[in-house]
Amino acid sequence: MLGKIALNYSPNFTTKRRIKKNIKYLVFHYTGMSSESKAIKRLIDENSKVSCHYFIKRNGQIILMVPDLYIAWHSGQSNWNKENSLNRNSIGIEISNKGHQFGYQKYSKAQILSLINLSKYLIKKYSIKKSNVLGHSDIAFDRKKDPGEKFPWKLLARKGIGIWHNINQKILRKFRKQKIYLDDKKKIKDFDYIYIFYLLVFAYINVKFYRLGGYGADIAGQLIVLILIPLVLITIKKNLDEHKFKSNVQLLILLVCYLVTIKPYFILYSLFLFLILILFYKRIYLIKLFFISRTTIIAALTFILFSLVNLSYTGCIVYPLKETCFSQKIPWSLSQKEVQKMKIWFEQWSKGGASPHHRVENPEEYIKGFNWLKGWTDIYFFNKGLENLLSILFLSVLFIIIFYRNKKKFPESLDKNIYKILLVILILFSEWFYKHPTLRYGGYSLLASLIFLPAALFLSGSPIRKETKKKLVTAIVVASLLIFNARNIIRINKEINK
Repeated sequence: MLGKIALNYSPNFTTKRRIKKNIKYLVFHYTGMSSESKAIKRLIDENSKVSCHYFIKRNGQIILMVPDLYIAWHSGQSNWNKENSLNRNSIGIEISNKGHQFGYQKYSKAQILSLINLSKYLIKKYSIKKSNVLGHSDIAFDRKKDPGEKFPWKLLARKGIGIWHNINQKILRKFRKQKIYLDDKKKIKDFDYIYIFYLLVFAYINVKFYRLGGYGADIAGQLIVLILIPLVLITIKKNLDEHKFKSNVQLLILLVCYLVTIKPYFILYSLFLFLILILFYKRIYLIKLFFISRTTIIAALTFILFSLVNLSYTGCIVYPLKETCFSQKIPWSLSQKEVQKMKIWFEQWSKGGASPHHRVENPEEYIKGFNWLKGWTDIYFFNKGLENLLSILFLSVLFIIIFYRNKKKFPESLDKNIYKILLVILILFSEWFYKHPTLRYGGYSLLASLIFLPAALFLSGSPIRKETKKKLVTAIVVASLLIFNARNIIRINKEINK
């Protein structure tokens, strides 16, 4: 008998109802949190984007959080029997347990009794097959451990819930010893290219941008770009959870909008958003997310406020684009001639046509086509640009030397959309090089991305021992921070001596 079921509804579910026959699976979880109250609080928190249908407390009490015919968000990215994202056709049961992170507990007798009664009821009601009674670790084996080794699968199988093997215990123990030995011997995991990219960026930022006072708006914007690009890469990954995908897109919209408020030319990075829109246009909610969501409204208001500030200072919506200026209509507006002159000056300066000790006589002619290339190469590239390029190449080569393994194999699961992202970066780099080829106008982030991403892709799938990986990553992080601090100490010492 089920007994009395308490109600504590969670807002984290898909509002569209499903039909009874679509429910095929029963999935068991443990909460994996330090306390039962925290687990319940998280499951009913709108911001957590996590829920379940039923929650079983330590005392055996059952709480209904999401009605059966609604899709609760409990399984996340999952796969089973050629099906992806099992949220849509499963019922999720959370069992209160601290889990492996906070001191894994034996399940209480009251919990198991309630679980047996609830499971029998659901299996009968929805005609769920024994083979479709699963644990979270079954459907997400690469990232989840619950309900764990203390979960009574054998007992449940005797009650007609799920399945259990009939292998001889002697053979099983022998096999387990073999497997433990092999796992201990190998303990190998393939590198993820996004992980490597983040690590390269971390080292680059700490080694290159050690002077915090010199960041300014330009550098700050580029550091955000170096965060934005891997976020784009995560967003386009196959089988990404629906809600994670939505939140990533929302964050990308806000980041691009924020970048525009730093420097208008960052509007070009909205190309990433358009690419995502093109790639995933079949997802019905995506159009809504881009054009009529709260995120888009916030982004639009931010852009409007930014434009008004620009307008109050210069009389232009986007300075220095003369086409956006109200020269004849607003008294304080800069004239189009003056705005155009300033635009030419910015381009002239970025192309090596102006410096404290040098200025070309005919700037308009100098910036045309590639007339500026020789001057830029002599004056800017060999003085500043080359140093940055070499540092990026050095880090990339160093990482390849450190992390490359002979047994490396290119992962089959690598999404081909990555190369479209790389193409967008190349387009942005081409625009940067042709119009404003100075590092502070996007060069740092674009050069780094254009070289770091292929290096990360090359190392992707390279097998490495878990312990070795931990040691190497720790060494790189520590070395980066030591270089950061050492360079600052040297700089401060020089300034004191002066």
